[in-house]
Amino acid sequence: MAPLSVAVQPVLEEGIPGGHHCYTGIVDTEWGYENFPHGGYIIALICTAATKARQHTDRLDIIHASTHFISATKGGPYKIYVETIREGKSFHNVSAKFCQDGAPKVVTHLIFGVLPLHPLFGGKADPQTLAIPDPLARRIPLSVHPGELSEDREISQAQFKNRMRWAFDPAPLEYNRERYLEGESAEPDKESPGGGEVRWGCWFDFVDEDQKLDLPAICFLSDLFVRVPDLLPAAKQDGTWSMYSYTTLVLNVEFKCKFPYENPPKVYAPRSVGLYSTSRFMHGGLFDDRVEVWTAPAAIAEEDNMDRNWREEQVCLVAANQISVAHPLGLKGKGSRKSQKPVHKL
Repeated sequence: MAPLSVAVQPVLEEGIPGGHHCYTGIVDTEWGYENFPHGGYIIALICTAATKARQHTDRLDIIHASTHFISATKGGPYKIYVETIREGKSFHNVSAKFCQDGAPKVVTHLIFGVLPLHPLFGGKADPQTLAIPDPLARRIPLSVHPGELSEDREISQAQFKNRMRWAFDPAPLEYNRERYLEGESAEPDKESPGGGEVRWGCWFDFVDEDQKLDLPAICFLSDLFVRVPDLLPAAKQDGTWSMYSYTTLVLNVEFKCKFPYENPPKVYAPRSVGLYSTSRFMHGGLFDDRVEVWTAPAAIAEEDNMDRNWREEQVCLVAANQISVAHPLGLKGKGSRKSQKPVHKL
């Protein structure tokens, strides 16, 4: 059982620069649920191995990673095979396979390039970058400064719950209540076509003091959110969703910019982020989710930077889209259901 920064340490077994590489290690089951590793943790292992295999190039930043979960992973030994597909002038395409028991369990296609430093992190202004204070630039969608909130004790059944803390943003949950509980009889807004989504947001802190917002941490956070069925009104859940678990089928991670974790500006918390997710479709147990990972002005319950225009200073680090499926507990493996008490499943 180790902090995330220690639990993500794939070791090179063999490799050829510009060719094939093989990395090995042991899956730390603390970063998961019973014996099932968290999907974001597996992606962190894969992206770390793939980045290590790129040290001979000048394209070290992951621009995009598309991951397909083929079958269930587990605690124990693993091998990650990294292969260079093509090295272009601007982007390098790489494939990676996460294998256990001699079989591929997770396959990832990665695009490497160079991510410029964001203007709010001290980078140069760029006409091809849509950034604050441009009125069209996206602002952080969380409504309350983390210093105004206290830790939410209703935490998931995750094994890593003692290495994190979170505080829910009330605005997304209130939106869900107004839209689905109080507004069931209301007519759709004809002036605003579209609509209809489930929202969730929180502030998240890593507890371990030596943890940084590095590549493994950002990969892990890209798959951290409360699943859609757990956010549905009680009347729609019909008492059944607590008897389900969720499996990610495909997860696409878009890396927006690098966080200067070695020397973060004082206006940002060094190991805290804001998480915001939306889901718009659910059919036959399949549902989509989009997760945004943002910088944070302070840790939970800490009143740093409250007197500043903190919303204008936050930067989106990652945007991730995924397709997941809900299935009855017991079908994902041999684990048994210990309780039917509803809990948040990340």
